[in-house]
Amino acid sequence: MLEELAASKFGFWVVAWILALADSTFLLEPGKFVFTVSRTTRPELRASSAPFTVMNRELVFAIYSVPFRLFLITSISAPNQTLQKTFRRLSNINRRERRAWSLLLVSAGAMALLVAGPIISAVWGVQYSIILLLPTLYALGIAASVLIWNERRRFGLSNAMAVKISAELMLCPVCLINVFKRIALAQGWQESDRTEQAQTALRTDRRTDGNLPKDILETIVVEAIYKHRFLRDIAELRHADSRRVAESDGSVGLARTAYIKAMIDVHARQTVLSTLLGVLGYVPTMPAD
Repeated sequence: MLEELAASKFGFWVVAWILALADSTFLLEPGKFVFTVSRTTRPELRASSAPFTVMNRELVFAIYSVPFRLFLITSISAPNQTLQKTFRRLSNINRRERRAWSLLLVSAGAMALLVAGPIISAVWGVQYSIILLLPTLYALGIAASVLIWNERRRFGLSNAMAVKISAELMLCPVCLINVFKRIALAQGWQESDRTEQAQTALRTDRRTDGNLPKDILETIVVEAIYKHRFLRDIAELRHADSRRVAESDGSVGLARTAYIKAMIDVHARQTVLSTLLGVLGYVPTMPAD
């Protein structure tokens, strides 16, 4: 199979896309979620009501969820901040993203080359596509490395982290389409709350796994499923309300804030439910409503 892939017209570009997609993935720990900041300094939540989990962590594809965007990763257990501090932080992210337009053009150019590669291969052959596009792709990787180094202070990157990201882009330029994901994860915006997580109910559920009878644990799981459905319905209602309410430019709005809070509750409940189902080992039969 590998020999057939290597000998095909699209083999090189299939591998390139696999590398790019694999590089765009990252895992979110339970209770954490992603959001971006709009041009009007409005938070835009990126959370799924039914996330795909791997080892009790949500699998996220940055190229799909937050394409060519800087994003934040925070936690439902993060300490509350004042409105002024929150607005200042969102404004900083908004300003950094506006200043990254040149890096956005380079990253979008790399995406265009990856899309054009299979097309040129189909018309003129894979050798011609590699000769034509690969040097340009490496040139974009070098250009992005220079931009990251020059703007490392604005991006909040240390010298060592800027060198690391630059070296990765020059060695594997197909990863250039995920450059914003690399910067976002390297900026240290993820809240550190491992100590608090050690005291949460998730840890308690795992410790008591060997002591709880299956029938009692199944009852807990059924109640958790009902709770998740209830929170999901509330989130859908809040979403409908936020679409109906006209919000003034530059403000978050009460309806929008209520929707974001509802989605955070759904996301947190989903991680708890995934853990309980893993402990139980099967999906219980739901009683008739």
